[in-house]
Amino acid sequence: MKNAADPRLLGYTELPVERLHVNQRLPFEVFVYMPSEGKVLLFLEPNLVLEHSKYKQMQASPRRFLIKESDINKLKAYLATPEHTLIESLNTAFDRPHKVDAMLKRELQLKSAEVVFRSLQFTPDPSSSFDAIEQFDQHLHYVVDELLALLDVDTSLADKMQAIQKMLETDHWNHSLNVAAFAPLFAIALGYSNRKVLHDISTAGYLHDVGIVYCNVSLPKRELNYTPSELRRYHDHPEAGRALIANSGISVSEEVKRIIAQHEERFDGSGFPLKISGVEIYEPAQIVAIADRVDQLVRTDEPGYLTVDQALLSLYKEALKKPQRCPYNPALLKQIVGAGVAAGIIRQ
Repeated sequence: MKNAADPRLLGYTELPVERLHVNQRLPFEVFVYMPSEGKVLLFLEPNLVLEHSKYKQMQASPRRFLIKESDINKLKAYLATPEHTLIESLNTAFDRPHKVDAMLKRELQLKSAEVVFRSLQFTPDPSSSFDAIEQFDQHLHYVVDELLALLDVDTSLADKMQAIQKMLETDHWNHSLNVAAFAPLFAIALGYSNRKVLHDISTAGYLHDVGIVYCNVSLPKRELNYTPSELRRYHDHPEAGRALIANSGISVSEEVKRIIAQHEERFDGSGFPLKISGVEIYEPAQIVAIADRVDQLVRTDEPGYLTVDQALLSLYKEALKKPQRCPYNPALLKQIVGAGVAAGIIRQ
């Protein structure tokens, strides 16, 4: 939109919406043009944080958003600065507890928790006697306890797998819940039996991608289709997730936070964000990574994809072809597949 094309837009210029940084303060006013009414309305006041919900609105009709021509230098300075992340702002506040009073800390906790809620489509009940974070704690532990109860039904791995398969056929299960189910199932196949450890693995499976909502990328696109800017933000999501959980007041263990931070690391060093490899990666995080990949292959919400046993066998065969360049621990895959073969649920 060139402002000269419409005399009502003189004094304004189009805002490059795609270059804005989510959760960063905008040092200028943002206006929206309403062509049906021929009006320019104030959309954001200066120095307000561009929240994800506002940014999504702007993405829907990017060419309608404007700034005053007098603010062009402010826009140039803003675009010249690197993207700030929620991780930095949260950690800055929480690393200086002597500078953060109790009310501000609680406000930051609630904002962090809101991002987690959006990621998992959790809606607190305003009529509850428990606050939003307490409600989510109850929800989280209920979900994980239900999953672990399902896996306690029988000592047979085949029965456990069938129970998981039946669960996946219902409409209300999604990627986070699938990973929360697969991860402890695979851990049991590896010989894990401590309920606290299994609880942590399942909890981390449920929460592993919470940072993606902040990073403002679309999960279904996956990284192969991301622009360079989207890919950089996507690579922030494990640490964003860890920081969100750590600073939200949600009750999880340090082991859960460690799994979330490392679930995109790869055994061959090709992962992120730290590019650690091999046994440097916390083994429960390796298990969640395998569960994450299996669910991507299974895609329970779409037809024509692999079954769970086919997905595991596919990963194992890839590991056999290139053991030195395998993104997932070949030894773990061998044990999981071996347990599946012994149970009669995987046929090599």
